[in-house]
Amino acid sequence: REEEEREEEEREEEEREEEEREEEEREEEEREEEEREEEEREEEEREEEEREEEEREEEEREEEEREEEERFIQDGIP
Repeated sequence: REEEEREEEEREEEEREEEEREEEEREEEEREEEEREEEEREEEEREEEEREEEEREEEEREEEEREEEERFIQDGIP
């Protein structure tokens, strides 16, 4: 009888340990997924900022070219 009780307790303990391991694995997977998502968001933000900066630079170049053309016209240079 005592042997059966010990075996039952051991099985229950093993089941609890297994459940804890599985829970820890799930939590770790969730953390890793959250980190990946955060990295993706950050990368997308960086790419968007780079695109915006390139657009601003292009607009500035175009504006400078227009101003230069206007100066040439005003100075009478074709």
